[in-house]
Amino acid sequence: MIDHDPKTDLTLHYPALDLFLYDLQDGLGKSAAAVDQKRRQVWQGILNGQLTEATLAEIKGREETLSGYIELLAEKRLRFSPPYDGYYYPVKLGDTFAVMVDCSGKPCDDAASPLSLAEQLQHMKAGVQEHARTIPGQMGQSWLIWGQLPDSSQSPGATARFLHDQLALFPSPNWDQDCRGQGRYHGATLFELQRPDQTPDGHNQHHYALIGLFPAHLSKGELQGIMGQFYRHLMRLFHYRNKILWVYEQSFQLKTSLKAATSTVQTLTEQLPGLITQPRVDLNSLQQNLATALQIAQPYATNLGYFAEQASTIEVNLQNYGLRLDAMEKQDPACDLVFLRHFEELAQEKYLAQLQTDEKILTAGFKPLENYTKTVTGIIDIERSKNERKLNLTIASASAGLGAASLAASTFNDQAKQLVAVWMPPPQGQTQPPVASYLISTALAFGVSASVGVLFAWLTYRLLRRRG
Repeated sequence: MIDHDPKTDLTLHYPALDLFLYDLQDGLGKSAAAVDQKRRQVWQGILNGQLTEATLAEIKGREETLSGYIELLAEKRLRFSPPYDGYYYPVKLGDTFAVMVDCSGKPCDDAASPLSLAEQLQHMKAGVQEHARTIPGQMGQSWLIWGQLPDSSQSPGATARFLHDQLALFPSPNWDQDCRGQGRYHGATLFELQRPDQTPDGHNQHHYALIGLFPAHLSKGELQGIMGQFYRHLMRLFHYRNKILWVYEQSFQLKTSLKAATSTVQTLTEQLPGLITQPRVDLNSLQQNLATALQIAQPYATNLGYFAEQASTIEVNLQNYGLRLDAMEKQDPACDLVFLRHFEELAQEKYLAQLQTDEKILTAGFKPLENYTKTVTGIIDIERSKNERKLNLTIASASAGLGAASLAASTFNDQAKQLVAVWMPPPQGQTQPPVASYLISTALAFGVSASVGVLFAWLTYRLLRRRG
């Protein structure tokens, strides 16, 4: 049970405040130019405008080292300028840029008056915030507050609560609400503070902090050795945690996009019967709906692939989180890190299970889209074939009719003149028939040839339809 000692004259030896920031550097779909620009902006901020092309090239070269944990500076740490006693510790963890911003409560001026613990905390917070303001942390961030108790009489619980209240790292800090767990590591009493993100907006806004209070009997050298290992463990452990939370947040955006696509497909599917049961199929509407479905299909397949990748990312980082805790427990068999295992259980049962379930549902939602595009494409092809067949049939029939009409006209023309000459002989004394006779014979020849052409066209149409 956490002790809430009301003492106000609390002190700490070697107090320090650390902020771990994580940002995706080599994300899927990021161009080399975008990565280079991001790298330049980050290091301009860290080096306070003193970045040179040679330094940038050296950092880029270090990033390309085949290692999952790359220290990006030759000297490993970059110390702050007065009045703050602190440093940057930047590393690359796989595809992630990570940096620890550390500030101690020790004043740079040894002649300065000693600060109270409350004053030291505000000094450290100001130092970290000032040096971290230009560093991206889109993937997430985590805090560590640690120090050594002056003696065994000072309550770890009361001290941790004092640190929490004074630093106010969370909005509207509330110890009873924020303190979620307690454990031990290398003799230090650990307190876990967190405020979960309640807004699924694609951004990791989880607030998280650890407080580590070491017992008074440890020497400064022992503390330095323990903290050297502890920092490296936490750099990775916080990375896995933040990446899981960030990916889970990102999945909401993809899920919303995919669900909107399935809603559109459902609307198109509901419209289909009305378009194909009409006496005459509306090809224009079908083609427009098919174009809409095809515009949805490619982004849907791409986003579905990204969604499956996110589930795999959570699974991998969850395994790494558990392995990192195993390594910490192996280094200190007497430790108690059960409270850190709770996140492992939560990520397994909630985050990973939710994404795997959503992936199955969204994958099943792609099947109606595939079926719709195949069905509509088939209908359009059939209707086009019908129209093309009708057109070819009409052309063939018309050609036969025209041929027959031409033949009839050439054959019957002289006969028409003879018939008219018999019906309407020219007046006595005239050798040429009157104009009316020419007109009548021409009309008669045209009428007969046209009738023959129409008859042959109709017979050809009927014959071809039967054969088809």
